[in-house]
Amino acid sequence: MSEANDLPDGPLSKAVRHVGTERLVLAACVLGLLAMALMCWSVFDATPFPVLVAMSVGQALGTLSLGCYFGAVFVEAWRARTKR
Repeated sequence: MSEANDLPDGPLSKAVRHVGTERLVLAACVLGLLAMALMCWSVFDATPFPVLVAMSVGQALGTLSLGCYFGAVFVEAWRARTKR
C-alpha cells in the first residue's frame, strides 16, 4: 500500500481510485434504472423478444449495477477502517 489511507494495490483498486466512489454509485443507479426499464418493458409487452432482452441484458445490467455498488461500499469501508 502506498499510504495508510489508501486502498490495497491491484488493478481493480487502481480503477476505483481513478473513477471515485461517487461515480461508482452514480453508475450503479443508472445501470439499475436501465435494468428496471427493460424489466418493465417485458412486463408491459409480453412478447418473446422483450422478455428475452430483459432476462439477458436486464440481468447483466442489474448485476453490473450491484457490482458497482458493492465496490463503492467496499472502498468506503476500507478507507474508514484504515483511517482509525
